Amino acid sequence: MATKETGTDFLTNQQRVGFIFVTLPFLNIVIIGLTVYMSTQPWLSLGIGLLSPVFGGGLISLGKKIRKERTFVIVTLIVNGLVACTFCAVSGHEAPSFIIGLTYITACTVLLNRIGEVLLFIAVGFLEILLGSALSGKGVLELTIAFAILICYTLVLVRFLQFTLKQGDSIVLAMEEIKKQKELIEEKNKSITDSINYALRIQQAKLPEKQTIYNALPESFVMFKPKDIVSGDFYFFYQKQNDMYIAAADCTGHGVPGALMSMIGMEKLEDTLVQETDTSSILQQLNRKVKASLKQTDSDESTRDGMDIALCRIHADKRSISYAGANRPVWIIRKNSSAIEETKATKKAIGGLTGDDEQFTTHELKIQEGDTFYIFSDGFADTFGGKTNKKLTTKKFKELLLSIQHLDMKQQEHYLDQFIETWKGDTEQVDDILVIGVRL
Repeated sequence: MATKETGTDFLTNQQRVGFIFVTLPFLNIVIIGLTVYMSTQPWLSLGIGLLSPVFGGGLISLGKKIRKERTFVIVTLIVNGLVACTFCAVSGHEAPSFIIGLTYITACTVLLNRIGEVLLFIAVGFLEILLGSALSGKGVLELTIAFAILICYTLVLVRFLQFTLKQGDSIVLAMEEIKKQKELIEEKNKSITDSINYALRIQQAKLPEKQTIYNALPESFVMFKPKDIVSGDFYFFYQKQNDMYIAAADCTGHGVPGALMSMIGMEKLEDTLVQETDTSSILQQLNRKVKASLKQTDSDESTRDGMDIALCRIHADKRSISYAGANRPVWIIRKNSSAIEETKATKKAIGGLTGDDEQFTTHELKIQEGDTFYIFSDGFADTFGGKTNKKLTTKKFKELLLSIQHLDMKQQEHYLDQFIETWKGDTEQVDDILVIGVRL
């Protein structure tokens, strides 16, 4: 296996601090103490010995300023050699000459970036021993001891370097694996997102054109804000002779599961309207068809998915609406009124645990010119936000609708959209939002 260059960035701060400030200082303190004890000029030897960490710290700072790495290495070698030789020269004949390895080790630790540099400093350390021994008049025995100590220092460094390389290789492999996994996840995410975007086209094809609704009901709006790309809420519009049917439905879940439920709901609702005209009968048949489509029974293994819905049949010539609901009410705000008239729904859902013979009550409501009615899912009132990051609540939703009655319906839609965006801010939308308003 070829030798490769590895940076010290593979070391954690704790490992680096432990090696530089614990292992090496311990060895250096032992040698400085021994040298000072045997030196003819102990205080001078101690002072120069203590210069080693000072120069080491200075070299670290200098390295940050010198951009050329080769220049930094040369400067470090020169400073290292001067300190080591001076230390040997002043320590006297009685002091061990191996002390010259002291500053060499400090510099080597600072520059522990590449194997080539470490080997270079090991070679320089041997040269310094020879020079220091010559300056202090050491003999063969002292020189042998110096080499032995230097080898001990070198073994510490090499072991440390081996650990660094091994750890570096492991981290590199781990990073490569993470990169591969990240690319795989991104690829799968793109594939899933593309599929959902295509599903959106299918869902939008099933939803009625808003312009069709606006042509039939000029003073109306449909504010539709899915939580995800596709939605579990859906709106419905159907014209049958002189009557118009409009509905706001909230299916179980959101995203893809909710969208699947909405497709079933739209299909079954349209099929039912071909056969039925009474809103109560429509919801009763819709409930049976949804349960049959999902094979829902009383068994524990059966699915419990379903939907809540508010269905209105608008009698344009009679200025009245027939309303039936499954857990979703209708709100009416009379012209120049400061209160909301709420007609509550039958407290049963379409599908799920609801029985096949469940009856949904129809309410006949008179509408005067200028009156406005609203049907909606629970997404708007359940949106988190504001200063306390809490739900908007149904009460505040009512107050909001009352405060915008002076606006036409298109302006109301714009206002509600801007309000809910400001309300939630950076908070994630938790549910699909659907609000339909009609002024007759």
